[in-house]
This record gives sequence, C-alpha cells and structure tokens, in this order.
Amino acid sequence: MKKILMSLACTSILVSAAWAQDDVVNDGSGFYIGAGLGASGYFATLFDSTYNIYDPDSTYVVSASSLNDVDVGYLFYAWYHINKIIGVEAS
Repeated sequence: MKKILMSLACTSILVSAAWAQDDVVNDGSGFYIGAGLGASGYFATLFDSTYNIYDPDSTYVVSASSLNDVDVGYLFYAWYHINKIIGVEAS
C-alpha cells in the first residue's frame, strides 16, 4: 500500500510540473549561468641505455626517468539571450 501511495504522489508531482510548463511562454530571452570542471593526467616511464662499443671496459648503463602530471581545469560562464537569435556570452 505504501508503494502505491508513493507512486501516486510522485506521479501527481510530475504531472503538475508538466502542466506548469504549458503556462510559461518562452520568448528566448533571459540570463543564464554555468560552470564546468575537468581533469586529465598521465604517467610515463622513459628508459635510456648507454654503451660505448669502442671502449672494451665500458659497461652497459640503463637509466629510467618518470614523468607524471595531473591538470585540473575549470570554467565559469554567463550569458544573456536578448531574443531567440541574439545573445551575449562571457566566460
């Protein structure tokens, strides 16, 4: 019984929200804001070997170096639509 009542309550909320949308006339004008966030990273190991073939006493040397980097980017933006065709944006 609880599940049925909860389903009816959720359905009535969704239906009333849909009916409210019909009353609003969207002329395309208005102020909007937004934000974005992103991240990227990499890890790499580089190997380098050296050996002098002309020197009989030379030893074979292997060296390794690692590269890693993580970057985070963010963006804030705002724009204003004057009408459905023309708008101004700043970021």
